[in-house]
Amino acid sequence: MHIVMVETTVPQGFHHIETLAATGVEVSFVTEDLRRYATQPGFDGHKLAARTVELPATKDVEDLGVQLTGRLGPSPVDGVLCVHDQYVVAATCLARDLDVPHESLRTVRLLRDKAAVRRRLAEAGIGSLRWRLVRSAEEGLVAAAEIGYAVVVKPLRNYASIGVGVAWNAQQLGRHLSAAIGDADEPALVEQYAFGRQVSAELLVQDGHPFVLGFAERLPTPPGITAELGGHFPARFEGMGAARRFVVDLVRALGVKNTALHVELVVTATGPELIEVNARVAGHVVSEQMSLALGRSVTLDLLALATDRPVMPPSEPVSTLALRHFWSSRAGTVQSIDLPEAVPAEVVRCDVIARPGDQVRPLRHNFDRIGYVLTEAFSAEAAIGAAAEVASRVLVELSDEDVVPTVPQERTEHGRHVLLLLDEDGTAERILDAAGASTRHVSVFWCGAPAAGDDLKAHWADRYLGRWACPADGTQAQTALGELHAADPVHAVMNFAPRLVSLAEELRAVLAGDRDREVAVPGEVRRQPPGPGYVVVLVAAGDVLIPWALLEDLGEHVPGDRTVQAPARLPEGERIALTRKAVRAAERADVRTGVVRCHVAREATRTGPVTVLPGIDDHTRALCDGWLTGGIVAAALAAALGTRPSVPRPRHPAAVLRELAGQVGSFRVAETARADELYADPDVSYVDATLAAGTVHRPALSQDALDRGQLPRLAYVVTGDSLDACQRSTARIERGLRFRHTPLDRTHVLIVDRFGATGWTTQHGAPVLPTDRFRVSVITSRPVTGDAEMAEPDLLVRADVFDHGALVALAEAVHATYPVDRIACGTEHLLMPTAHLRARLGVAGQSPRRVRQVRDKAEMKRIAQCAGIPHAPGLVVHEPADAIRLLEAHGAVVVKPRDRSGAQGVTICRDRAALDAWLRQEFMPGAQLAEAFQPGRVCHVDAILHNGVVAWEVSCYGQDALNFSYGASVVSQTIDDDRLRGHARELLDRVVSAWDIQAGVVHLEAFDAGSHLVFCELAGRAGGGGIVPAFRATRGVDLRHAQLVIDAGDDPRRIVGEPVAPHAGWLVRYSPGGRLVAYDDSAVADLAVHREMNSVVGDEVPPSAFRGTGLATYVFAGNTGAQVSGLLELASTGIRCHIEPPDPTVVQPTEGNR
Repeated sequence: MHIVMVETTVPQGFHHIETLAATGVEVSFVTEDLRRYATQPGFDGHKLAARTVELPATKDVEDLGVQLTGRLGPSPVDGVLCVHDQYVVAATCLARDLDVPHESLRTVRLLRDKAAVRRRLAEAGIGSLRWRLVRSAEEGLVAAAEIGYAVVVKPLRNYASIGVGVAWNAQQLGRHLSAAIGDADEPALVEQYAFGRQVSAELLVQDGHPFVLGFAERLPTPPGITAELGGHFPARFEGMGAARRFVVDLVRALGVKNTALHVELVVTATGPELIEVNARVAGHVVSEQMSLALGRSVTLDLLALATDRPVMPPSEPVSTLALRHFWSSRAGTVQSIDLPEAVPAEVVRCDVIARPGDQVRPLRHNFDRIGYVLTEAFSAEAAIGAAAEVASRVLVELSDEDVVPTVPQERTEHGRHVLLLLDEDGTAERILDAAGASTRHVSVFWCGAPAAGDDLKAHWADRYLGRWACPADGTQAQTALGELHAADPVHAVMNFAPRLVSLAEELRAVLAGDRDREVAVPGEVRRQPPGPGYVVVLVAAGDVLIPWALLEDLGEHVPGDRTVQAPARLPEGERIALTRKAVRAAERADVRTGVVRCHVAREATRTGPVTVLPGIDDHTRALCDGWLTGGIVAAALAAALGTRPSVPRPRHPAAVLRELAGQVGSFRVAETARADELYADPDVSYVDATLAAGTVHRPALSQDALDRGQLPRLAYVVTGDSLDACQRSTARIERGLRFRHTPLDRTHVLIVDRFGATGWTTQHGAPVLPTDRFRVSVITSRPVTGDAEMAEPDLLVRADVFDHGALVALAEAVHATYPVDRIACGTEHLLMPTAHLRARLGVAGQSPRRVRQVRDKAEMKRIAQCAGIPHAPGLVVHEPADAIRLLEAHGAVVVKPRDRSGAQGVTICRDRAALDAWLRQEFMPGAQLAEAFQPGRVCHVDAILHNGVVAWEVSCYGQDALNFSYGASVVSQTIDDDRLRGHARELLDRVVSAWDIQAGVVHLEAFDAGSHLVFCELAGRAGGGGIVPAFRATRGVDLRHAQLVIDAGDDPRRIVGEPVAPHAGWLVRYSPGGRLVAYDDSAVADLAVHREMNSVVGDEVPPSAFRGTGLATYVFAGNTGAQVSGLLELASTGIRCHIEPPDPTVVQPTEGNR
């Protein structure tokens, strides 16, 4: 196969030849001058052509066939390929002369003529922009006056944005026309300026059938720049279906039969409009960009077109490619351009076009660009982000020598200065997108939460000149307006949000120099009209109110669903009368700026009142813009700036707004139709997918939210040839909609656990938290292998809960799926991480400050001292001398870590030698507490608190509470001594008051000093050892379960049951470390009300490192204290345990510090 290629694009234009040659195609490359490509990246690709033929001229030459006679080799030519706009006419003539497939010459010439294209489209009713063809500055001024500023001036047949300019006034228009027309005979195009999302449709047309390969979206450009800064392919965007229909209709209207098309569009607030159409594939490296994104060769598609072979149908994209250009911010001579040494993996190609010695200037059009980067990723966000990162790291070094000085020009205007008031009511971004049609000089006062405006601020900064401010109140707003107006005169204050009507009126008074004027807010500030009826939408232009639209609100046929249609089904006479009635009502309300909606109830159109609603909600705006030309936001801005907007024309005969109700109550959306799916429908002009998949909806509680009204789950606008056609579209769309949700009517509790299922289920396997009221998710470090009858939580995740980073990540993932209402935790060393987690997720419960009061022993001592609670003298040890002085004063000291539990790290120093040994081996400045040793029994008071004391118990350790460190046993028994119980309750009450504990489980340890108890320390969780089952035996409630219930926001009295006996005691057998060789507890196993074995014979048992858990736990209960004492004594002497010491040469594990 033999292909003639006429010229190519830059850069990398020779990749077409490389691709064709790789598939065995013979390529003859025809050019006017091969050397002009020599400095471009990819130039060596031309060597793969079978031949290069240079001719005197190739542009606008219609006899290439004659010039090429005998110069194309022996093989017959099968097709002609051209990818450059300036040479398509010459290439088409060559294909005609060689009798190979081609688009008709008449169509190609039509596509090269911007005015002819617009004339043909206007005849077909495609597009709404007004335009004129002018041959002089005088004609241009007349045309602009008829069209209305702003206008775009375009040379009729130029390319690469050269000579294109936007004129906001007559002076600018004159300059642009002089540049566009100059001395040439060709006229220029003056066209209504359209502002919005700039996209391009990439098509292949074969036998009149358009194959839409996809759309590319351009990066937004700052005012005054007509160059393309980059973009991504493929793109999905609002109005994509309408844009697709637009280009398909365009193909048919222009009579295109066999060519590639690159159609540039701007998607405005009212729909797509044409920028230009080109009879070629997209330039620069876009064809390569498309090929990689689609997983196909666009070059081979062009080959199929050129040889009349079937074009492969459009394929789904496999990735997204982002293109980002670089440019210089000032004029100069290039010294060097340095690309980043390390680039992201997403980079496909990164090329510099400018070379040292080249002169560059600030960006205006495409030829001012000096390089580019092309990136590929699965998602658009990743590809765009990688391209932006590389572009930001390109270093350009310029020299000012030999630079031709530029003539200083006056400040360029981009429209008159407008101050916009925006908030979070959902219309802000669309208002910004629509405002650009009236001015690119926009300052913003953001009146919502500052952080909520960050993305919108970036959106604004890419598109407008002006300032952004976040005044906290009306006074700050007035001050900020004064400063702004002094620096850059403001011509109008505009607002479209109903909530900001009052502030807007205040600022207009300030701008008018009448701060003392009493501001009257017209009408009632509401989001939506009140019920079925008619809505007359007016645009205020000073003393004149322009009727913009008459809509019919059909109300709710299905509860919660709402339909509004345009036009209203009313006789012409009634429409006129209703409109006049609305105008009179708005005049009485003294509406002079912006948009106002006037609502009249259906049954009272003649005699009923008119409700005047200032501002406009986004759904009403979308219905107006979908139905009519012009754009209501742009019209209101133009009116505020002194230009009376044209009366709108129907863009479509009819339009219908549908609002579909969400569910009642709190819920999470599991599945719903996506906005981009609906936008693929050409009848859909607007989608507000309020409740997107993953959204959590909770009923509005604030008065402000209630005033705005509850948003529907989905709102959309369709357009059509009639109201009946629109209703058929809505029925079709809604038959295919998906909506699946999960109710969130249960309180979601996240349990952070290390104990296993016993922490959230009862002894019988039932859930502690009732499933009809609570959703329970558990992150646990304990394997859950219990009884098959045991109730399972809604979500169970096994993880290391002491890995705080992993815990946060898991909790946030759970919260993102089903918002967490409460977090429960009963483990000492997890109290602070879970407190921080509550703060991070905004969940109620114990704060980090509260937890510190029950974790830091130094803080406990401070609180006790302030409250006058007896406690052992002590201090934080920052230097060895601190502990030494305390020892000298009291004879013996106890040193312990400030934040450990279960007696971990506790050491009693009875002399200087013992203290010196501790200082050498254990001392960490500031991390430990030293206090005077307290003689007497150690007691522990355990209690459940919930607006008072629910249940409590006091017990005493029967022997040295540090026995666990020797591998022996620790015992504890409840006390029936009235004196001690009285002292215990007194201390408990004083501690609860001093710590201000309203609800929780506490474990309080104290020393028995005879006449009173001396405070030792306090824990905000259930005690360890056998405390939990012993408390359950005497008080009928599980302390851990009580903590869970309280953390869940419930009342623990609900789970209090019948006690087993009035007295209880427990024994925990600890391990010195080694292999458990034998264990026999038959003497007491059947007598215990609770028996728990943590190891079996043959296990390697680590040495016990803290008092919380041990080798085995026994709890005994009885009617008297003596009965319990006897059982404890039997357990102390009757259990036979043999642990073989470990090999001293092997490092042994320990239980750790948990």
